[in-house]
Amino acid sequence: MKNAQLRIIFILASLCTIGIIISQIYGVRRAYTHENERFDLNVTVALRDVAFKVWELKQTKSTIYDVVSRQSSDYYLVKINEYVDESTLEHFLKESFTNNGVYADFVFGLHDCLNHNFKYEKFINMNNKRRAVSGFKNFVDPKIDNYYFAVYFPYRSNYLSSQLTIWVISSVIILCTLAFLSYVIYVVLNQKRLTEMQKDFVKNMTHEFKTPLTSIQLASTVLKKPAIVNNPVRLHNYASIIDAEARKLELQVERVLQMSMGQKRELELSMERIDIREVIQQACEAYTPQLEARSGKIKLNMSSSPIMIQGDADHLRTAFSNLVDNAIKYTPEEIVPQISITIKDIYKKYIHIIFKDNGIGIEKENQKLIFERFYRVSTGNVHNIKGFGIGLNYVKSIVSLHHGKIICDSVPGQGTSFTVMLPKTQEN
Repeated sequence: MKNAQLRIIFILASLCTIGIIISQIYGVRRAYTHENERFDLNVTVALRDVAFKVWELKQTKSTIYDVVSRQSSDYYLVKINEYVDESTLEHFLKESFTNNGVYADFVFGLHDCLNHNFKYEKFINMNNKRRAVSGFKNFVDPKIDNYYFAVYFPYRSNYLSSQLTIWVISSVIILCTLAFLSYVIYVVLNQKRLTEMQKDFVKNMTHEFKTPLTSIQLASTVLKKPAIVNNPVRLHNYASIIDAEARKLELQVERVLQMSMGQKRELELSMERIDIREVIQQACEAYTPQLEARSGKIKLNMSSSPIMIQGDADHLRTAFSNLVDNAIKYTPEEIVPQISITIKDIYKKYIHIIFKDNGIGIEKENQKLIFERFYRVSTGNVHNIKGFGIGLNYVKSIVSLHHGKIICDSVPGQGTSFTVMLPKTQEN
């Protein structure tokens, strides 16, 4: 599937996801509003019914039109003009609320208009899930010159939310489904990217192996000729070609093995006290012929006294070699390679080793990706700069196993700087 098609699918999937989330939020809000209005209506009807029952009990008639007055979202006043005892009022309230489908816990009390206080107040637990509360929240005496009782719903919001259980469950299921689908899309896109990088890796590996094999084959063909024995100089030259190309193959195989070991987490370090200066110098020596051929050089900025750390000399040497090798490879042929390696032993916890070159540099968006396995910065021609895309991944793995860090700082056209931070030993 082409990238353009994947991009369209991703955009459509994102729009559908946003639409579903917005629709679900809108539906939940509408359901809550409807439940809130229904609750208020049922409570009003139930309280009006209680007032009529009180008047019927007292055998009185009332001309009050606004019997139920809603003071706040959870507080109601009911004018009855009659005194009614606690047990009777409790019975009427429970019966009316149950008949009208109101099962929220509430507090009720009868207000004395003469003394302007409540003769009694009581918490009623309708579902046996809430603890009792005392007092009336947000109560304001309306200065009514007759008897009235008040009802307060302390858990109104929780009760309304509990009525939306189906909506909540469906929302959670939808969100989980969307999260799972998003993860699947991420895995598919990531797998596609890895597949493309592996294809490039195979192409580069084939090219890297084919070139030295071709040279070895040609040199072997010449060495098979009987006349070559009579020309020792020519014999030595072709033997040297075979030896050099065999070493290249060995290096490439070693890099692939490094990648395989890192992928399976089989890298084992042989930790010992080492002088990091010697490790860096040994890593640089192998590249002296390449640099001399291009009139380049490596400038080492380090102290004359040993800088000891706890580490694996072989793996660190290979990691540093990869950084030097990249510095040479990614410096254009028309530019003389200038590489500097600086050791800074001025920090408290880490020794900083800075590898700086004057190569082509790395774009900012690629700097976070260069440490991924198989990733190679595009240079137009996949074989223009040789490599497998595993060197920096190996470097980061080795540095991480040493409990260190590596940071890339690069400006396109001005070169790249890699800072390797390795922990100091206690003696340092």
